[in-house]
Amino acid sequence: MKNQILKKRFLKAGIMIVLLVAADQITKIVADIVLAEKTISVIGDFFQLDLAYNPGFGFSMGTGWPQWLSMAIKILIPLSAALFTFFRLKASDCTRLEALSLILLTAGAFGNLIDRLFRGYVIDFLLFKMYGLFGFQYWPTFNVADILVVSGTIGFAITQLLAAVREHEAEKRKSEAGHAGEGEPPEAQAGEGGVSETEEASAPEAPETAPDIAEEGER
Repeated sequence: MKNQILKKRFLKAGIMIVLLVAADQITKIVADIVLAEKTISVIGDFFQLDLAYNPGFGFSMGTGWPQWLSMAIKILIPLSAALFTFFRLKASDCTRLEALSLILLTAGAFGNLIDRLFRGYVIDFLLFKMYGLFGFQYWPTFNVADILVVSGTIGFAITQLLAAVREHEAEKRKSEAGHAGEGEPPEAQAGEGGVSETEEASAPEAPETAPDIAEEGER
């Protein structure tokens, strides 16, 4: 029974990862064709579709690193995400939100890995103007895979926070129950019949039954 549940869980996770990676790759291919010679303004200067090739990591980080180090990290991160997702999906305490978050993270990681292995760079095309917020005039160009990675990371962090809160509440209830048991009055700790063992031992013995009056008269 457990094996069947795990098989269904892994099957659903695998299908979702494949579909998400396919969606990421399709958007990149379309962007590479449509945005090759122009930038499309979606919401004025605030949101634009602008083609960019990123040889580094997400949000254009890691550019200029040694090639061997950069490639090793680029391959190690998706594989680590996949292994961690595999082991967490096998765990009985893995919630739906955690599973979904890890699936998003893994799909995003592999979506960008495909670009790096077959193109040598990642295709980015989503550009937002920040108007100097956080020191950025424009937020670094990103793609669908980056959205999946960030969403999965945030979702996973939320699940860990909720798990920590639940564990803290459980420990608190356990501690309160222990203190309540220690402070019970003697009456609450009495044995059957509402009399404690100490009171039962100190109680005087009952006198023997008086002889029947009728029998006394006959004598």
